[in-house]
Amino acid sequence: MLTRWTRGRRPSNQACSLWLRGQPPSVAARRQGGTMTGEAVVATAAGGVVTDIEETPPLLLRAMRRLHVDGGRHPVDYHSMDAESIGPIRSDLLAWYYEKRRALPWRFTTPAADGEEQNRRAYAVWVSEIMLQQTKVATVVDFFVRWMRKWPTVEALAGASLEEVNEMWKGLGYYSRARRLLAGAQHVVGKHGGRLPSTAAELRAEIPGVGEYTAGAISSIAFGRVEPAVDGNVVRVVTRLRAVGVPYGASSRGGDRSIAETARALVDPDQPGDFNQAMMELGATVCTPQRPLCDGCPVRHHCLANAERLAAAAESAAAAAADQSGVKSTVSDFFKPTPAASTRGGGQKRKSPGGAEARAAAWKAKYGSAFELAAEVCSTCLPLDGEACLGSVTIYP
Repeated sequence: MLTRWTRGRRPSNQACSLWLRGQPPSVAARRQGGTMTGEAVVATAAGGVVTDIEETPPLLLRAMRRLHVDGGRHPVDYHSMDAESIGPIRSDLLAWYYEKRRALPWRFTTPAADGEEQNRRAYAVWVSEIMLQQTKVATVVDFFVRWMRKWPTVEALAGASLEEVNEMWKGLGYYSRARRLLAGAQHVVGKHGGRLPSTAAELRAEIPGVGEYTAGAISSIAFGRVEPAVDGNVVRVVTRLRAVGVPYGASSRGGDRSIAETARALVDPDQPGDFNQAMMELGATVCTPQRPLCDGCPVRHHCLANAERLAAAAESAAAAAADQSGVKSTVSDFFKPTPAASTRGGGQKRKSPGGAEARAAAWKAKYGSAFELAAEVCSTCLPLDGEACLGSVTIYP
């Protein structure tokens, strides 16, 4: 509900509605699941309207509260993912993937006919993932096609010499990858009869050169196992979905474990391979490191980082509208500050966080070069101690 507020009459915080000037846009066309979309909230704010709580998407409301309650301090569960959002994330992402995915030679669009076909696919996925390490997709495509023509099966590769493999690899660089691939193929043929194990645990334990990510990719894509495949693209998608800012691999506070657990919980049990590839595709083409294409993202309505972006935009738009109308009220007027959370057992309130620059400096000093991976430190959140949250890094487009 949008209600009008004329000059001199201030609505209650409970009403949480404000009309400063102009006419509201068509609300009915902007609905999503009974509420307005985040983009519609920003649009109405620009028109001098702050949306009622009942009309505001819950995720955006959560982000707004974080921006305006106690200087942004919030509990750990701020970053948690609602269980009811997992199903919609899966369906929205898969629908987008089936429509937008790139045609790549190591991708399969039909189920494997039998065990032999599964093994051939597992080998193809293995080769592609090793080639893609530290190499762009556009470069890998031609190399992969030539490789598979020469060595279409793991048995064929196992019979090759190191000189032949190095010659085929020329131009990809990092020749140790080629050596590990050859050694792995020889191990599969000698110890496993030419058949790759189907589970991620077996792949990691038994095949030289296969790590956690590659094992997850092979087991899910080729064998349909419900395993996550967590590469850099997936880490970026997951951390933005939850607005978590701990650089992956750089923290001992459980950031890595938390990200991996979220990635595992998201995997679609019916289409794990397609889902993992969809996550990677999203990270590579939409949820990019710099200037992500949030407006075209299929899961933007489930993304807490995007909600933070829209919350900030709504506040800015409302402030601008308030300035023009002469009524000094913005989104933040409707969120009363609450006392800071107390530390365990001590009962003493936390000190208010310092300025954004000080927090950014503290983050960089703690994590060093890993800070660069996280891009921009959110101005209201930084893990200050063991009781604080993991931290929120929002990269705005």
